[in-house]
Amino acid sequence: MIPEFQKDGNLPKGLYEVTLNEVRKVFGTGSAKRKLLIGNLENIIELAKSTGKLKQVIVWGSFISNKEFPQDIDLLLIMRDDFEVDANPPQVKGVFDYVQGRIAFNADMFWTK
Repeated sequence: MIPEFQKDGNLPKGLYEVTLNEVRKVFGTGSAKRKLLIGNLENIIELAKSTGKLKQVIVWGSFISNKEFPQDIDLLLIMRDDFEVDANPPQVKGVFDYVQGRIAFNADMFWTK
C-alpha cells in the first residue's frame, strides 16, 4: 500500500511493496507528463518482464512525489542471476542501456543482478 504524502509532497522514507496498478492509480494520473511517464514505466516493465528474468523494480525520485510535472522516472531493475543482456532482442537490450533508456523512456534506468 502506498502511504499518504508528507507535507513536503514526498512519501515517507522507506520501501513499499506495491503493484503496478497501485502505482498507476497514485502516480499515473493528472498531468499529461504523468500520463506519459506511467506509459513509459509500463513499457519498461513489460520489456524487462519479456526476458523472463525480472525479479523486482524499485522506483524513486520526483515521479513518486505529488509534483504535477515530475522530471522523469528513476528506477532500478533487479534481474535474476542468470540474466544476460546479449541474449535478448535489440528492443529489449535498450532497456538495459542507460543512454538509450534516457532517450527512449525519459528515465534514469539502472539494473543489477
